Amino acid sequence: MRRHPLRLIGSSACTVLCLLTAAASARTMQSVTVEEILPLAGKYVEQYGRALPAVLAQEDYQQVVLAGLRGPAPAASTRKLRSDLLVIDAGRLGWIAYRDVFEVDGHPVRERQERLSRLLAQPTPDSLQQARRIAAESARFNVNATGVKLDRTLNTPMVALLFLRPANQSRSTFKLGKTSQIDGLTCVALGFIEQAKPRLIGSNAEATTQGTFWVDAATGVVVQSEMRIETVLSVQQFVRSRITVRYARVAKLDLWLPQSMDELYELHPSMQSITGHATYGEFRQFKVTTDESVK
Repeated sequence: MRRHPLRLIGSSACTVLCLLTAAASARTMQSVTVEEILPLAGKYVEQYGRALPAVLAQEDYQQVVLAGLRGPAPAASTRKLRSDLLVIDAGRLGWIAYRDVFEVDGHPVRERQERLSRLLAQPTPDSLQQARRIAAESARFNVNATGVKLDRTLNTPMVALLFLRPANQSRSTFKLGKTSQIDGLTCVALGFIEQAKPRLIGSNAEATTQGTFWVDAATGVVVQSEMRIETVLSVQQFVRSRITVRYARVAKLDLWLPQSMDELYELHPSMQSITGHATYGEFRQFKVTTDESVK
């Protein structure tokens, strides 16, 4: 009977200690400024590019077209793609991705030969041109809303990091948001709105890109990104896009790589929408030399 109060005292002490630790962490985060976080994140992205000139991953990707923003999707408007995704760091142009679809709705569309990895293993002066042709061929499997064909330039997972490159940071305004715990890391939300022209992501109306990065305040590691853009399709049509990417540490490469990508395209005034969810795995790293004039 005498031990019971001792356990209560120990539990109370632990609770107080946890509260004090949390309060100390909160005070530390409150003192963080944009001027501190931005260079840290920029340095991380710069080093990331050197460590990851090229990576090949398997992508499992489901796309759904909704008749209305909250309406059900007919079976014919749902598609599951399985692809090899090659992502190459092209320096100031950011990470360029090439998707090679080898399975649609569970059915092979070709014999899987891992064409993209073969291009890297046996490079030729025409390798990137071949990768472009493969990606253009695979784009035909994307689903589209009725009467609209979207030219998707955002549906690859590392596009947003372009805005954090040190050479590009002056093009946007940045603002700190709330802190949160993500995968055990204390992360600060770093919002951005692009200001400079021409835009980093080209469109017919030079649409402004904005979004948020969730950055580990201690190391600058980007653990999540969200990118938003509103694009004019015609005089009467526009689309609101949102791409959210979660990163996770891949132990065998000692790098934080895309774990999932969620996308939403809201078409107005038709009120149709397209959603996408992709997951990534089987990462392989390559060393390549790229030409920064690649487009």
